Amino acid sequence: MTYTYDELSSYCIGLVIYTYEDLIKRGKTLSVLIRRVQQTFPELDLNQFIALPTEGGRFEELDAKELHLGLENGSFARLQITSAPSDENLPSGLIRASANNAITNPGMPNYFFFSFPALYYQTNIDSVQTRLLSIGREAFDFLNGVFGFAHLGFLSLQDNTSPTELNPPLAIPPFDFRDLYIPSDLHQEIPYIFWANWLGRSHVDRLGGIDNIQNTIQQVRVDRMSRGALLITAYPTALSTKEEIDDDALGSIASYLVSAHKEYFDNPKAKNKSISPIESSAGMDMGDTTVEGEKAQLSLALNRMTWHVKKFEKDYLENNKAPRNYVWRPYRFCTQDVVLGLTVVRHSVDNNCLDVDVCLTTDLLEFEEGSSARVMWSFLLSEAFKCGGTMEIRFSEYVEGGHIPRNLAFFAQKLGIEFGHDDEGRITPTEARRVYLAITQFTPQLREKIISMAEEGLLSPERACYAVHRGLWTQPELTQIVLSSQNAERILSGDIPPEHRLLFSNATDHARSAIMGGFLDRKLLKRVRIDTKEVVEREDDVLPLQIDFDPTYSAKVYFCPEGFPIPWIANGYTNVPPVAISCPLVVLIRARNRDELALSLETDLKLAENISLRMVRENKIGRVAILIPRDFEDLPSNQQSKLVEKAEKQTTPILICPETVTGLDAEVARRFTSSRITRE
Repeated sequence: MTYTYDELSSYCIGLVIYTYEDLIKRGKTLSVLIRRVQQTFPELDLNQFIALPTEGGRFEELDAKELHLGLENGSFARLQITSAPSDENLPSGLIRASANNAITNPGMPNYFFFSFPALYYQTNIDSVQTRLLSIGREAFDFLNGVFGFAHLGFLSLQDNTSPTELNPPLAIPPFDFRDLYIPSDLHQEIPYIFWANWLGRSHVDRLGGIDNIQNTIQQVRVDRMSRGALLITAYPTALSTKEEIDDDALGSIASYLVSAHKEYFDNPKAKNKSISPIESSAGMDMGDTTVEGEKAQLSLALNRMTWHVKKFEKDYLENNKAPRNYVWRPYRFCTQDVVLGLTVVRHSVDNNCLDVDVCLTTDLLEFEEGSSARVMWSFLLSEAFKCGGTMEIRFSEYVEGGHIPRNLAFFAQKLGIEFGHDDEGRITPTEARRVYLAITQFTPQLREKIISMAEEGLLSPERACYAVHRGLWTQPELTQIVLSSQNAERILSGDIPPEHRLLFSNATDHARSAIMGGFLDRKLLKRVRIDTKEVVEREDDVLPLQIDFDPTYSAKVYFCPEGFPIPWIANGYTNVPPVAISCPLVVLIRARNRDELALSLETDLKLAENISLRMVRENKIGRVAILIPRDFEDLPSNQQSKLVEKAEKQTTPILICPETVTGLDAEVARRFTSSRITRE
């Protein structure tokens, strides 16, 4: 069926989302949503604002700044936004919201309404349909919707209303099988068949769970959303008529939705008959901390994990295919044969965040308390960054009933971090960044510098955290890069084209120096023991070494409550005593090639001598050394001898790293490449 001009002029295309959230307290969310509508539909030019104050009275005319400020301050109970009307009865666009419907209708759900003329829709059907569904998804998610729909409806003026009180009746589609009625009691509300139907988790649970709905109404499109919600698209477009839809398909949807609700209310005991154990557990309250409740949660997660593993093996492992980020991917974290955690994640393309479908951790007596939670946090936050999202994390209904896992929340609480959206199973980007910084355990000096650079827009904290957790850079190496370079963000991202010669050369110099310093870190950390007159280095036998960096001299400072020997001394000089207990070792890091060493090493020796003299004047007992690459051995032998003799005379040992500048630069290139391919 094709609508005529006159017929379409009587209709509008619109959506309405109902919620029981207190929208006065969530005025900022409503403000963001309105801006998103204006950005998505700029051609409607929504620029006429009126609002009703929370204390009552008459609608007030506002400008855009006053509107958004009032929403964020919780000053408005209801609002209406229109564009310049095309005729006296039909606005070009309309946004209406009730931030607290209890003022006039106690017990009624709050709502967000948006519409525009069907005439406009018909000429831009594909573009408008996509954008309208996008806004509907965002509105339902932002407002934690319980029920919503988009459809073709009537738009008219009530009698005796002024132009500022344009009031479209709540959506009645021309071919609906029942008049729309939104009762005060949510449990009496039944779903209807519209073009697009949003069902919140309360509806989904009463209709038998997500899988049950998808398996039953296969004739239409059913999309999963966050927090256990569904979007059911029953018609090809909002302009479709009943005659264009297969009667059997339409009938099966109607009978299913109505009968499922009827069975639920007529026979409450039958509620669980059509629900699988997984869906039954998914509907469990987060507060159910009884033994039976925890067993049900564990059973839910393990069943869900098994399902994901089998599907992943079939779709990818058996076909030797690598999954993309938007595919559910199961992971298991183990130490030897002990499992610390299980999870299933994917990047949500629609919401640009990380979705988590399984999240299980357990603390074992053999490990430090909170170890499993720390590992899980590290993975989830690193995965959120790697996938290129906003750092937001959302947990599905299969994770402790759609809440943030208790172990993770408790661990964050001990770090002084509280979550504001636990009931939504959502961790905001700001909260995620705070946890990421806390679990990375930067030194106070490094943390302060990272935050300072972040405020200036020079470095993102999550990139610094990711570099450490991914193993791209150790924390001492990262400290050296952040404190010594103004281009730390580009070094950590590897995003420096060689064609930018000066910038690339500068970044390579800083990265090379950090890597060479890392070689010395690992050498000093290994505790050296004498066993039957042989030097022995045992795995995991490390010194409690504190490693700092002094950007003034580009020097690493090592401090240890135990004495330790100085390695790699030039020409095998063995008369240098070990570093005394609790005395600092200051090492100038000079990652230079042969020609540069020939020109600058004497100057570095003089600087080391001045540092030693300053320590003596300040009554500090410490040692100073210089670390250089193996390129030193390419210098003429007489020049080497002269420099070594001078170093021995002033008791400044020259340490020769086993690696050359060429080898260090190869490692720099590898790390730059690894950094560039991490975010997808």
